[in-house]
Amino acid sequence: MNRYLSSALLLSVAWSTPALAKTQGVTVDGVAAVVNGDKAMARDRALDDAKRKAVEQVACSQVSAQPLTENIQLVEDKIYARASGFVRSYKIASEGEKDGVYRVTINAQVDEKAIADDLSLLFASKPRVLV
Repeated sequence: MNRYLSSALLLSVAWSTPALAKTQGVTVDGVAAVVNGDKAMARDRALDDAKRKAVEQVACSQVSAQPLTENIQLVEDKIYARASGFVRSYKIASEGEKDGVYRVTINAQVDEKAIADDLSLLFASKPRVLV
């Protein structure tokens, strides 16, 4: 019976403990053109742009410029394309449309560890990720 109680206690602690992800807070702007008066679509695209820029800012702080520029297409395909997955949370600081451009400013919490892990895999043959 003690063994079952110990197992249940361990499981409850494991489920209640938050993930130990290290996040970095960044503030970025995203922009998108308002096409055919569709502000909702422009807002969504501006949010996506802001998230990508938040991830890009964190990724650039972890990698020296040379491997990043040498492998920019690879980084764009593997990291920036999945930007929403790295942004753990965000709050909109400001947003609005002016002269056919929708602009949104967000305060985002970006998963630094997940980006570092993915960059390490990308640059496995040339380890240049800063720790």
